[in-house]
Amino acid sequence: MRDKTRSLLPLPLLTALLLTTHAHAGVYKWTDAQGRVHYSDTPPPRQEAQRVQTGRTNEAEAAAARRSLADKLSESELRRKKLQEDEDKRKAEEEKQRARAEHCAKAREQLTLLQQNARIGRIDPQGQRHIMGDAERTVAIQEAEKRADEFCR
Repeated sequence: MRDKTRSLLPLPLLTALLLTTHAHAGVYKWTDAQGRVHYSDTPPPRQEAQRVQTGRTNEAEAAAARRSLADKLSESELRRKKLQEDEDKRKAEEEKQRARAEHCAKAREQLTLLQQNARIGRIDPQGQRHIMGDAERTVAIQEAEKRADEFCR
């Protein structure tokens, strides 16, 4: 229970900070009927007031800052997308290399089997098993060599 209250403690502070960022909308100066000068963040009702420049940014500077921030966020988003694309390309290339290595290993295994065994059986389209003759085995070895060369370069 104690950890839960600690994690919620900064929430009111953050809320207060966010609300105060809009509190400096402007400062107004006016003189009342007795000649006293007043300053306030809201103009007086039914009385002319002068807006006073303070040390804080004016609207043009604030707008420029917002545009600058938007530009920075846009640049950041573009960098993030570029990094993601690069990562996706890297993963695709790794997958391609892994598949190529797997095909290479299978092609070499098949070539070794064909070269080491004189009697190789094959299933024909009718589902019947038949033993390859020397000529058929030689053609199969050549095809296996081509596949091995293609995948293992």
